[in-house]
Amino acid sequence: MRLTAPAGKRVRPTSERVRGAIFSVLGLAVEGARVLDLFAGSGAFGLEALSRGAASVQFVDRDPRTTGLLVKTVRSFGAEDVASVMTMDALRAIRRIEGQKKKFEIVFLDPPYGTQSVANLVAMQQFPLLLVPGGLLVIEREASAAGTGIPEVFASRFARKYGDTVVEIFNHK
Repeated sequence: MRLTAPAGKRVRPTSERVRGAIFSVLGLAVEGARVLDLFAGSGAFGLEALSRGAASVQFVDRDPRTTGLLVKTVRSFGAEDVASVMTMDALRAIRRIEGQKKKFEIVFLDPPYGTQSVANLVAMQQFPLLLVPGGLLVIEREASAAGTGIPEVFASRFARKYGDTVVEIFNHK
């Protein structure tokens, strides 16, 4: 299915090669998983997870035009009953979701390049509480960005560079 994002915006779609590599590593962990797709953009990660058997996806993006298109994409995908879209800054969304005591088996973090969003989010006290023990944190970032300073509650499972992109996958201990 073709995914859309607002024209002129800084939505950087993940290449099919990188997305395929990520889901190859995740394997059967996706089946039945509750997924959080932060910085959702076109929703590629969350929609791919649904197509591979995820139970549900919570999409979060702060841009109303982006989330408006994502709502339409979710509808056309026929996933309204298993997917929801929040128009909110990721920091606020994490606080709200944690306050609701929602837990996920997989969290995707794919913020715009050139930001410190990954470091800021994973440093939040609430962030590790979003994942169940054994849950997976998937980070896509630009290769030139400094390390993310992942808290010790996460153990590295996978890291690989694809051109100017680095993919890291961590287990929640």
